[in-house]
This record gives sequence, C-alpha cells and structure tokens, in this order.
Amino acid sequence: QTTDWYLKLNPNGVVPTLVHDGAIIIDSSVIMEYLDEVFSGTPLTPADPVERAQMRKWMRYFEEVPTPSIRVPTFNQYLAKKLAKFSDEEYLELANNHPIRKQFYLRMKKGEGFDDRDTEEAIDRLRQTIARIEKGLEESGGPWLMGENLTLADYCVVPVFDRMDDLGLAGIWAENKIFIAWFDRIKQLEAYKLT
Repeated sequence: QTTDWYLKLNPNGVVPTLVHDGAIIIDSSVIMEYLDEVFSGTPLTPADPVERAQMRKWMRYFEEVPTPSIRVPTFNQYLAKKLAKFSDEEYLELANNHPIRKQFYLRMKKGEGFDDRDTEEAIDRLRQTIARIEKGLEESGGPWLMGENLTLADYCVVPVFDRMDDLGLAGIWAENKIFIAWFDRIKQLEAYKLT
C-alpha cells in the first residue's frame, strides 16, 4: 500500500481500497456503507434517520477508539522485529509513505515497539470498548447493537476482536458474558464464516 500506484488510488496509504465501476472508495466503514447502498440484499443500515444516526455513532466510536488502539499490540507483536532490520532512512521512508499514520510509526521505537504507557492505554481503550458494547446490548435489548436488527455497526468492529483473539488478548473479555454471547452470534453468521 506504499507503492506509487496505490498511493494514487488511496493517498492515505492504507487498506482497503475499493474500485467499483471506475469509482474509488476508501476507508473500511465508508466502503461498508457504499456496498450496503449499492448492492441489493438485506439492508444493514436502518431506514429511520434517528436509528441510522445511532448506528453511525457506534461506527465513529469504533473508528476512533478500538481501531487505532488495536494497532499498538499488533505492531508490538507482528511488526516491531521486522522493522528493526530497516535502516533509519528506510524507516523514515516507510513512515512518510503512510501519510495518515506517519506519527504513529515515528512514535514506535524501531525494533522494540511501543512503550508500556502506550500499550497500557491501548489495552484500556479496548476494555472500554467491550464495556460499552455490553452496555449498548443491554440498553438495546439485543441481540445486536441496534436491537433486533443486525447493522453495519456490528460488522464494523469485528476485525478488532478477531485481531485481539489472534494476539492472545481474548482473555480481556473473559468476564463479559453479554459481549461473548454477541461475538458468538457474529461468528455464527454466514458472512463471518466466509472470511
């Protein structure tokens, strides 16, 4: 995603990017909304404007809190050692090729990862997300974040929890029974099984 041809498609230098009928759509949640609007099937966006706003409130929270937070333990476990092999110049070039995450790369110590403070803050934000989901499920009456209807909000955050599981962080939600039941329902969906 740092090659010149990709940066022309997506100047943010991140994945995914969708090219559909000649249109370039970037940003995971924007792509999700686009696909829901363009393709037929069961809508994943509420028709009611207030409910749609509530769904988007969830999505923005997921974009701003758990999504950036999961990057810290991911980089610590998967990328820090790999990036240790880069020269200082190569590392700076890598950071510069990730325009919206440049400072994120520069804050990470090459070869070591993020310090304990950054890591603890990220884990705390992930815990907060699980607690917020539990509270939201209780308030909506479930089984989904928006109540009876599965929406883009439910799908939007699933990659964070999949990654947490991959990183050995699933123990964080061990006591969160409502969250666990919700995540188990997600895992039973055909769309999840296809991933």
